[in-house]
Amino acid sequence: LARDGHEGLALALQYQPNLVITDLMMAGHDGLQLIRNLRQTEFGRSIYIMVLTILDNEDKLAEAFDVGADDYLTKPVESKALLARLKAGMRMIREQQALRQEQEELRRRLLELSIANQRAQEAALTDVLTGLYNRRHAMQRLAQEWAEAERGHRALCVLALDIDHFKAVNDNHGHDTGDAALRQFAEILRVFSRTPDVPCRFGGEEFLLIAPDTPLEGALNLAERIRLAVQDKPLVAAGVSLPLTVSIGVAEKSAKHANIDQLIKAADEALYHAKQNGRNRTEKARS
Repeated sequence: LARDGHEGLALALQYQPNLVITDLMMAGHDGLQLIRNLRQTEFGRSIYIMVLTILDNEDKLAEAFDVGADDYLTKPVESKALLARLKAGMRMIREQQALRQEQEELRRRLLELSIANQRAQEAALTDVLTGLYNRRHAMQRLAQEWAEAERGHRALCVLALDIDHFKAVNDNHGHDTGDAALRQFAEILRVFSRTPDVPCRFGGEEFLLIAPDTPLEGALNLAERIRLAVQDKPLVAAGVSLPLTVSIGVAEKSAKHANIDQLIKAADEALYHAKQNGRNRTEKARS
């Protein structure tokens, strides 16, 4: 119970009630101003506001509804009428609360669905074993980087990487050891890749690293750092230390490459020459 609009507003802010009954005619801070102030607060937008009025004050009543009143009672107030209006008001409040709960539940479910969809999309573009992007994402991303390089006349290189003698690792030590080798190599790629680089597992023991804004010399240096890191870190699995090496082919986007397939083919050919020339080496695409 409040003596005037100022006190009523203070109590409402303190207790945040579901329902407020206010007279319209009060000294100083009248009922209309109280309603305006309540509706400007976050909790006040959902309060059920009932005003007290006299039958011959229709203009004031209309103004009260304009500023946010929900119902009215005529003075003098009869107990039966008050009880009936309170019941109606509380019924409306419960419906609003139920609606808000449904909306909140819907927002929660939509958020969960959005997160699930995002995870599904990431899973569809990620290699399960290594955690790197898969071939599908590699092709999509390379197409994007190709378009960016075309528009901005920027450099673009790709590195084709293949673990040497990987079949022998599987044949002699089992597929679990082979999987461990792939995971270790993927971790080296992650460590040595720069922020804009995109390391991907292209298939089997083949990997592709997309290097945007990187000229050939920079890509060759990156390839050598990766090669040396693999060479210097033997695989330790099942109590056995196995030396690993990698062969790398590097190609830079140029006028002779009509599309991303030709760029990848140039890197693959350079990789083939690295294998032919003794493995554990980096070769650049022939111009």
